[in-house]
Amino acid sequence: MNRDPNDNVSVLSHILDATIAMVMLMSMAVLLMATSSDSDASSGVTFGDFDEQESTVVATISRDATGDVVVPATITSGGKVYDVIGIHTESTPVLNGMTSLYVPESVSTIHTRLFHWDSPLLMSITVDPDNQVYSSDGGILFSKDGTELISCPISLDGESYTVSNGVREIGNYAFKGCGDLESIILPEGLVSIGYSAFDGCVSLTSIAIPDSVTSIGDMAFEMCTSLVAIGADGACFKAIDGVLFDETSDTLVRYPMAKTGVDYDVPDGYHNIGTYAFSDCVLESIDLTGIRTIGPSSFIDCTELTDVTFSDSLVTVESYAFFGCTDLTSVTVPDSVNELGSYAFSKSGLTTVVLGDGIERLSRTFDGCVSLADVTLSEGLLTLGEGVFRNCESLTYVHVPSSVTDIGSAAFEGCAVLQSVSIPAKIDKIRSDTFEGCTSLVIVGLNNYADRLDIDKFAFGDCHDDISFKSDRQNYILTVYTATGTELKGTALKGFNQNGDAVLEWQATSSGGGVPPDQDPDPEDSDGVGTVIIVAVIAVAAVIGLGIFIFLRRKV
Repeated sequence: MNRDPNDNVSVLSHILDATIAMVMLMSMAVLLMATSSDSDASSGVTFGDFDEQESTVVATISRDATGDVVVPATITSGGKVYDVIGIHTESTPVLNGMTSLYVPESVSTIHTRLFHWDSPLLMSITVDPDNQVYSSDGGILFSKDGTELISCPISLDGESYTVSNGVREIGNYAFKGCGDLESIILPEGLVSIGYSAFDGCVSLTSIAIPDSVTSIGDMAFEMCTSLVAIGADGACFKAIDGVLFDETSDTLVRYPMAKTGVDYDVPDGYHNIGTYAFSDCVLESIDLTGIRTIGPSSFIDCTELTDVTFSDSLVTVESYAFFGCTDLTSVTVPDSVNELGSYAFSKSGLTTVVLGDGIERLSRTFDGCVSLADVTLSEGLLTLGEGVFRNCESLTYVHVPSSVTDIGSAAFEGCAVLQSVSIPAKIDKIRSDTFEGCTSLVIVGLNNYADRLDIDKFAFGDCHDDISFKSDRQNYILTVYTATGTELKGTALKGFNQNGDAVLEWQATSSGGGVPPDQDPDPEDSDGVGTVIIVAVIAVAAVIGLGIFIFLRRKV
């Protein structure tokens, strides 16, 4: 049967039209799913977390918010009315231009990060009088009954603020980042000051803690760079020469950042240094005689600290305690210490370290100490944990005590001038990246080694071409295995030299890239947009295939 060639053209035209139409429909679907229809772009308020059963919704203040932002009590979506019960901010920190915020009567939860991280221009918060959870006074957010000061806007007008009588609690982050406030007067009857309450009040020069206060959260006065003195004389908190102490726990709570003087001796009777107690201070010397516990981040970024005196009463140095103390060059840790927290001396200027016999475990303790050249590890040490000497670029040799039973991954990673290291007999595994980037390493000493050693194939990545494994045993031949029990050939084991020492040859090995097969290639594609795109592609392919099939049938 003969067909008019124009019929074929007509069929192709229909196929093309159908394909274009399908693509347009799918594109519109993707656009609709990727864009919220329940938003008010002009005010920077969007809405989500719709609860169909409860008829509620949450408002989000976006990066587009500017000027006076009014959150409505209700919105209508799809012909249904929803109560706005919460005010949140975007999941990732953003800066917006909001200068004031109105909170309607319906709202019962507010994400307070909005006031301290995301809204640097915010000057006032106003709450509807009928709201049952929150209230406002002078542009500041309070609990409904006025007993908790929840949040003070960063750009509140004025250089001083007096907290009203009746307030019993200063909330977490309440004044965080209020950089213009030079004076904050706290009322008698105040009971608690929250975590990071005055953090970043860079103009605050002094503050008096009422006698009624029984608790102060960590980092309450962090980054108060102009703070010269703290006053207190209550049953729980006391100030000595402007330094704040907790009488109930024998703890030095905060040494003011702007306090004059370069030397300080902790008074007798106090046994603990609190979290962030001396952070960013300009002290050069401190006597910690009598101190038992040095808390987390106590001296973090004390860049001018050169001399620290420990005593035999010291038991614990917690994580990040001396992190970033770039002028601290030498420490001797007494035998009484049984715990050095992770990153305790990380990024410091240490060149020499002597550790006492009480320490059993280290983990990332000296990570990034680029000047560290001389380390004495104590007998009794059991674990050299993950990253303990990572990026110690001046370390040439480490004697690992015979007591050590475990060496963690990346323990010596990036020690570029490390030439030799001793491995005790109790070690039966060298983990991934343990000596990654140790480009000068040529000798690994094995002390009376066992018959088997598991070496991860990435343990000596980017190391010297020839590494000799030296054993204390004469005529000892070491058989080297991977963690799975497969003998290393080609990629690692070069052979044995004339002395019977195992010699390893390491080749460049890539761990691969891209996306694991079970992992979503786009973690942020959680709203179904990626699925719609895939469906669209499949649909277009189906239409084209159907068209070709019809065309071929008609041609036949």
